[in-house]
Amino acid sequence: PGFVDPHTHLVFAGSREDEFQMRVEGASYMEILGLGGGILKTVKETRKASVEKLVDISLKTLDVMLEHGTTTVEGKSGYGLTTKDELKILEVVRRVNQLHCVDIASTFMGAHAIPPEYKGDSQGYINLVITEMIPKVAEKGLAEFCDVFCERGVFSLEQTRRILATGKNCGLKPKVHADEMSLTGGAELAADVGTVSADHLLFSSHEGIKLSLIHISEPT
Repeated sequence: PGFVDPHTHLVFAGSREDEFQMRVEGASYMEILGLGGGILKTVKETRKASVEKLVDISLKTLDVMLEHGTTTVEGKSGYGLTTKDELKILEVVRRVNQLHCVDIASTFMGAHAIPPEYKGDSQGYINLVITEMIPKVAEKGLAEFCDVFCERGVFSLEQTRRILATGKNCGLKPKVHADEMSLTGGAELAADVGTVSADHLLFSSHEGIKLSLIHISEPT
């Protein structure tokens, strides 16, 4: 028997411990993201890291998880935000799954944030995710699931729906980060789409939670 961790961003480089002080001083998650911190800081470091370095970091992370009893994890991408780097991360997930005794379920999450080069052009980035990233991930068989950060200031309900629909059409089961920072209707969307899971849900409505419990599909 062992623990199953169904939500990890296993493959990354760099560190964000300096942001704890910003949080203590009152900065919000989205404010830090807007300043180029948070997800975008890790994206910058992960893009620079080689496959070999990311494999080494990920294996050490899995060692620590195993020491604490975790035997199965989900490994999401989302710290690349270019086609090349998202594929790189998922290739690392595949490799460490072969090298380590912890079992890893792979999730494509290119829709984790809008990268700096697409600032002010979220639609252009979404088109990249839909027309290039998802088809290539599916073609290479690098992921089982497709996830989206559905949140105000990141990806809207309609954008999330489009991305998840494209993933489903390519054989990737839908998942969603929803209602983490504000009430957006993400739980209701998860129920409507029939996602495998809806994560966070800190600000979800009672009705959204009930719908999610009824309609979210069981993984097959």
